Amino acid sequence: MRKISFLLPLILLGCSKSDLQDDFRKVIIDYQKTYPVKNPQKGNAYVYSAYFFKDKGDTIFRITRSGAGIPDFLVKNNYTFGVYSDKELTNFIVLDSFKLSSKLILNYKRIFPDSLIWNRESFPESITPLSTYKFKNGVLVHIRTDTIWNHWD
Repeated sequence: MRKISFLLPLILLGCSKSDLQDDFRKVIIDYQKTYPVKNPQKGNAYVYSAYFFKDKGDTIFRITRSGAGIPDFLVKNNYTFGVYSDKELTNFIVLDSFKLSSKLILNYKRIFPDSLIWNRESFPESITPLSTYKFKNGVLVHIRTDTIWNHWD
C-alpha cells in the first residue's frame, strides 16, 4: 500500500496535459529563447503571438513579439486566445479567428490580464523578427524568419 501511495502522485504528474501541442509549444519556446525581452521598458506589455491563416490550402502561422501587449480591439472581437504562460513559456497569445490552430491548441483560453491589454495610439517597439511556419499533415515546417533590423530592444 505504501508503494501505491508513493507512485500515485508521480503517475498523475506524468499524465498532466499541456494547453499546447508539444511540437508547437517547443517552436514557441525556441522563438522566445532566440528573441528574449532583454531590456523591458516600463509601461510596455510584452507578449509573443502566433497569427494563423490559410495560404493555398495550407495552414500557416507567423510568430512575433510585441512590446505593445494585446491590442484591445482583438480581444473585444474574439480574434485572440491566450494568455499561455508557465515556467518556460512567456505570455503567449494566439490570433486565430477561424480556429485554424485547433490541432495545435489543445485548450483555448480567453484569459487576458488588464496589464497585457494595449489601448494606446502608438506602439513602443520596432518590428521584431517574424518566423513563418507551415502546418501540414501534422508536421510543423519552418519556412523562414524575416527581420528588418538587427536590434529591436
